[in-house]
Amino acid sequence: MNDLKLEDEVFKYYNTSFIKKCNDLLQEISTTLKNLGFVDKYFEHNEGKITEEELTSYFHDILVELDEYKRHDLNELSKMLTPSNCSWYEYRIGKIIHNQLIKIWYPDEFN
Repeated sequence: MNDLKLEDEVFKYYNTSFIKKCNDLLQEISTTLKNLGFVDKYFEHNEGKITEEELTSYFHDILVELDEYKRHDLNELSKMLTPSNCSWYEYRIGKIIHNQLIKIWYPDEFN
């Protein structure tokens, strides 16, 4: 198969309705993380401007203020992120979200 035909086949694959739905969902996840301030705060930490403790405290403070439905949405969101389907920082943010939610939901085990 020549390169042009292979490129055309790959384009067709990425143009399916399923792939479009996946991309839309990943974009919604990315937008959610940005709108909650998690991305900017994570980059502050990554650049050494804030400590790990300040980062997780920020996440915790935001998550505590959200209603339970939004928290569960964010927990599901964190399960959707893998190193192969999102930016490295979004994957790490998802792990922090999940850990902080577990601490909120089961405080006796983590305090």
